Amino acid sequence: MKKKRDRVKVTVSVDREVYEALKQEFGDLGTAVRKLGEQFLWSLGPRDPELRRAWEALQRHVDEDGRIKWCDAEAVVKMELGVDRERAVKVLQELGAQGYLETVDTGVLKVHRKRVLPPELTLLLGLR
Repeated sequence: MKKKRDRVKVTVSVDREVYEALKQEFGDLGTAVRKLGEQFLWSLGPRDPELRRAWEALQRHVDEDGRIKWCDAEAVVKMELGVDRERAVKVLQELGAQGYLETVDTGVLKVHRKRVLPPELTLLLGLR
């Protein structure tokens, strides 16, 4: 049985230009709001407290391009969470499955930073 979502109906006014851009990109305004909302929630970081702690710790240890070696990432998670290697690997895998990490080269991960505006919203706001 599907879990019923807790939804709220909202009425908004937007500039005609924004409306047309959202309609062209997403098909309709409702879909645009839902997708942009989902992307915004994702940009805030993992909801699970353990994953959030690991992700925030990883962000403190990446280079300027947001990259970190797998072995270093594993060590950071082990130290931050006080877990064994097996649990650290599972945490890294879960962060990857949720899209917060990606493998960019053999043994190298890229950590995606939080509070990044979705590209569609950045374009619509004229920030690019």
